[in-house]
Amino acid sequence: MKTQQARKAWMGAVAGLAMAAGTAMAAMPPGTNWSPFGFSVMEGAQLPTSGVGIIGLRFSLFSGANEFMYGLSVAVLSNGSEGKGGDGDLAGLQIAGLVNDADGAEFGAWQIGALGNLVRAGGGNLVQLSGFYNQVDGPARGVQLTAGVNKAGSSFEGIQLAGFRNIVQGDFCGVQLALINEANSTMTGIQIGAINYAKVPNGIQIGVFNRGGANMTGL
Repeated sequence: MKTQQARKAWMGAVAGLAMAAGTAMAAMPPGTNWSPFGFSVMEGAQLPTSGVGIIGLRFSLFSGANEFMYGLSVAVLSNGSEGKGGDGDLAGLQIAGLVNDADGAEFGAWQIGALGNLVRAGGGNLVQLSGFYNQVDGPARGVQLTAGVNKAGSSFEGIQLAGFRNIVQGDFCGVQLALINEANSTMTGIQIGAINYAKVPNGIQIGVFNRGGANMTGL
């Protein structure tokens, strides 16, 4: 029974990733340069070059970034790179031994990094799973799960679970669970932790120390 449930869950996840990649492909302008496969040793030593997108599979040793990455990207160390600003857009799944880095995840993406995950200004729909740090800078929705810190630089809808701290700089709607939870604009939902802060709380705060700013509605 458990094996069947696990198989169904895995098939559902694969189907979801394929759908995200397919949706992204459909939105590409005609004449876009892309390759079904990519291989990278490090930034600048890769095929195809960083100016070409990948729709399919990419494998990297140290680092490597492309114009966009739609599909599955596996890296021994990192997917994307700081020098290139990460992959231009991500739809699908990134798995890295250290860090995953992308500019945006408009069509839906998963990032699984042993150290951390980054989605820069683009934001989007995402699931970030890491050992220490998750960050998304643009408006986003989804799940962030880490033993360390989750940070959303703009609005965020969904779930943040962290061993130490959750931070949302814009409006937040959902659940925050960590030692320290921080929502620096309107919080609609629930915060559970030792220390909870929301500038405008609309919901529930459960903790040792709770601070609600102006016009609190809730408990």
